[in-house]
Amino acid sequence: MIAPLFIKLRELSLEELKRQYDDHATNTQVGTGFILDEIRSREAQLVNSSIRRLTFLMTVFTVVITVATILNVVVFLYDSPTFGSFLK
Repeated sequence: MIAPLFIKLRELSLEELKRQYDDHATNTQVGTGFILDEIRSREAQLVNSSIRRLTFLMTVFTVVITVATILNVVVFLYDSPTFGSFLK
């Protein structure tokens, strides 16, 4: 198989790429680099999903801390002898 031009490769759908891969895989011998690339790809997917989960948790904690801070300021101002009289 002759390698396709980059632009033609980009035009192929994921399903077309998988089908072409399967068609050529039966006649191709792979080296250890191919297997290492697959291992790296899977590890990268695990790291990406972990980072997404941690980013979501950081966002939730940031919102909780922001709300708690706002409530703390409101309680402080309400209980403050100087500012409390303005709010009551």
